[in-house]
Amino acid sequence: MTISLEEIYDQYRKADFTDRLNIYLQFPELRNDFFEIEQKEKQPFFFETAKSQSKNLNRIYRWISRRFSFLW
Repeated sequence: MTISLEEIYDQYRKADFTDRLNIYLQFPELRNDFFEIEQKEKQPFFFETAKSQSKNLNRIYRWISRRFSFLW
């Protein structure tokens, strides 16, 4: 079974934080596209789907933001 790029992007857009991270790690060749998706979203969808934003989740998000700030 093959999955199209559009299906991967759609899954990424609909995913919560953990699922997005898994997809991001599964497809290293698509990471630039995932960054573009993140930039286009005013408030990432995965924050809306998270049951509660734990301190660890916020800490991970801040680390990612600092690490990849050159892309924003």
